[in-house]
Amino acid sequence: MALKECQIEPYQRCGAPKEFPDAAASVERRRKLVACGAQQMDAAEREMVEEPEGTTTDDALRKVGSFGKYQRLIVFFIILPAIVPSAFHSFNQMFIAAVPGDFHCRLPPTLDRYNLTAAQIQSLLPNAPEGEGKDQCHMYDFDYNFVISFDNDKGTHVINQTIPPDHRQIECIYGYEYDRSIYNSSIVTEWDLVCDKSFHPTLALVLLSIGEVLGTPVFGYLSDQIGRKRPYLACFVIQLIFGVATAYAPNFPVFCVFRIIVGGTYGAIYSLPFILALEIVGPEHRATVSVLCSITYSLGNIGLAGIAYLVRDWQALALYTSAPLSVVGLAWVFIPESPRWLIARGRVEEAKGFFRKAAKLNGVTIDQTFLDSLGKEEIQQQRLSPPGKRHTFLDLFKTPNLRRNTLLLTFVNFGNLAVYSGLSYYGPALSPAPHLSFFLSGLVELPGYLFVQFTADRFGRRMPQISCMLVGGMACIAAVTVPESSPSVFMVFCLVGKLFINISYLIAELMEGELIPTVIRSEGSAFTEIVASALATSVPLIVYLGYQYLSLPLIIFGVLACVAGVFAFFLPETFGADLPETVFDGEEFGKHTTMRERFTLFPVKKRSRSSISADNRDELRHFSENSDQESAIRQRERAPSVVVA
Repeated sequence: MALKECQIEPYQRCGAPKEFPDAAASVERRRKLVACGAQQMDAAEREMVEEPEGTTTDDALRKVGSFGKYQRLIVFFIILPAIVPSAFHSFNQMFIAAVPGDFHCRLPPTLDRYNLTAAQIQSLLPNAPEGEGKDQCHMYDFDYNFVISFDNDKGTHVINQTIPPDHRQIECIYGYEYDRSIYNSSIVTEWDLVCDKSFHPTLALVLLSIGEVLGTPVFGYLSDQIGRKRPYLACFVIQLIFGVATAYAPNFPVFCVFRIIVGGTYGAIYSLPFILALEIVGPEHRATVSVLCSITYSLGNIGLAGIAYLVRDWQALALYTSAPLSVVGLAWVFIPESPRWLIARGRVEEAKGFFRKAAKLNGVTIDQTFLDSLGKEEIQQQRLSPPGKRHTFLDLFKTPNLRRNTLLLTFVNFGNLAVYSGLSYYGPALSPAPHLSFFLSGLVELPGYLFVQFTADRFGRRMPQISCMLVGGMACIAAVTVPESSPSVFMVFCLVGKLFINISYLIAELMEGELIPTVIRSEGSAFTEIVASALATSVPLIVYLGYQYLSLPLIIFGVLACVAGVFAFFLPETFGADLPETVFDGEEFGKHTTMRERFTLFPVKKRSRSSISADNRDELRHFSENSDQESAIRQRERAPSVVVA
């Protein structure tokens, strides 16, 4: 037996605490509360309890087709194409701000007339302090004309003497010469961001992440208040404008301002269509749609590797990776508003329009009774809610179970985000073939999606996620033990780590959408994302350590993945469960999970909320009409829980 949240109030009038069934420990105490509650319930409340149960959003989607023609058209031709350019601005800055493999001080312009070879120029540069190679940041304070002469026999200029190594050295007052074999230009070569400014490219990445931290809660709030559709429009308009503006930044400070603004959108520009895709399909297809969204994102990364390989100029790359956003604007008008959000906000008539259109294109016949039942439960709950009641992400922390799940999700998300983005940055930043490294890093993600598609509906969410985080973390740590003479083996371990952490990331995104209640799903997802992103702003700094200590970033990423995997063990299983609609649903979700269930390899699908509600209605009617209260108590005792959604 279970009681809806709105049904508990009469029992509170009898002296029951807020969590009445859990607090009423003894049979006698519960018997008295049931009898009193039945008497206290007024006519209006009885009418609402005995009224036929409303159709939940999940049941409605099953009725019109969980993933029918209408949803497939939206997903395949609108949402998925819109996700591709979102990957571009997540990682194009690695190439826009790439550091050339080699550089050195530019010699005085007066030496240009000698047409010195690269070897001759190297001989005029001081040795590096470490004794290996040449010093990239200093030159001799010397008149080089004294060591250059013309060799009549060879018909060219030669270096006729060696500059003493202990001669006075100065900084590169004439600028720098760069190896342009990989990059024709980047902001590093444009504004000489090397030597004493070598931290600037990393700083730009940190500021991009800070932009995400600042922008994500804004778009999360807007998407819960005004819907998913209009904030998404704002996202790609802002990203288009400032993505193009990036190419025309006159200096590094202005470049950073533009990238902060772009960063404010690149989290939401992926999560909003992702959430919308999950909210227009039934529970049976959420894993499939989640996989499709992530595959598209990975294809965007692979496409970025190809674009960056073909376009080696940073300004042109900024333009080419921003231009596809203009196409997204053309498809925006065809994107529907989320029916879940509409019902949660009491805009049932608009939600009916979605289901009518879905039923028509899916070839399903629906009647007026079905349409009238939509949103009935939500409207009743709103009627009993305090005036002006508005849900925010703070509701995630008002009850213990929902608070615990939120904190666990946040840390797991941080572990996934930090390791995923860290490995994505690590290879291209430190590899002699950055385009190939990034291409393989994106390509290796694709097999993981097949893995998720195979396991998510067989082994659930939790166990695959835990396993993948542990394996990915151990692969990162194992890479540290590979000798420098085996770079291919080293890369294989890094790619294995990326493969499994990507699988974990995908499952975590799916679980987040399934654990956070609909009324605060976008804002709640934004909260977990903002906290994870705020912590992940340290990732570029960790990768920067790799320039000095090559193995240190991998050790940090490996340990973090393993710790997050342990935390994921305490999350509830969401496989086959209806999405929680209200905050009360979210609090009850997984609240009574046993330790045996946590170790279950093949989780059992949970009963739908509609069937439970029917049980609640029948039993509550029994309490109000049957004078045999002891029989009612015995019936209640056989139920595993008293208050469930």
